[in-house]
Amino acid sequence: MNIQGFKTTAVAVGSTSALALMAATDQATANDLYMGFSIGSVSGDNPSPGDGDAEDYSLTGEAISLFVGAQRELSNGMFTGIELAYTGSFEGDADGSSSYEYAYDVNYNIDAKARIGRRMGGFDVYGFGGLSVGSVSTCCYSADYRYWGVNLGAGAEMNISENMFAGVEYIHRFTEGTEDDADEYSSDHGVLSLRLGYKF
Repeated sequence: MNIQGFKTTAVAVGSTSALALMAATDQATANDLYMGFSIGSVSGDNPSPGDGDAEDYSLTGEAISLFVGAQRELSNGMFTGIELAYTGSFEGDADGSSSYEYAYDVNYNIDAKARIGRRMGGFDVYGFGGLSVGSVSTCCYSADYRYWGVNLGAGAEMNISENMFAGVEYIHRFTEGTEDDADEYSSDHGVLSLRLGYKF
């Protein structure tokens, strides 16, 4: 993996996220703030480094997240915003041909997202990009890997009451990390989630 190129991409996405944060919070009112939770299905690659050969493991299972955000209305039905989400643990799926379970489990993940979208009928449709950080560990190795990377995704939401909303969202994370012994960890995975939130 081209680590220098990866870091350059991460810095660019992070700068975009910071600009969106300033735009979303500038002159924000209480009605722009929201919070909620989501439940999603995880899928993707989760290789395990070791002795120069990466075992082809994957991520699977259920991910539960809490999120908070701010959204600002623009003209012509457009809106922009920023969101911070914390996702709890979800499990790595061991290689079926292996005699031991060495797959990495995700301990936690934090996503910072810059969102932009448009209201279409009764739906808010949006795309986003941002940064992701987290931690993974395995039952067969004492150290944890800290990882970082970028995320991209899209979603749609609709109001179900004056203050409540529901929606669906897909996020894809491209991450990498290293441990003290310089082994490299990387993961390319996505989560498809159902969301429920409250607008203040």
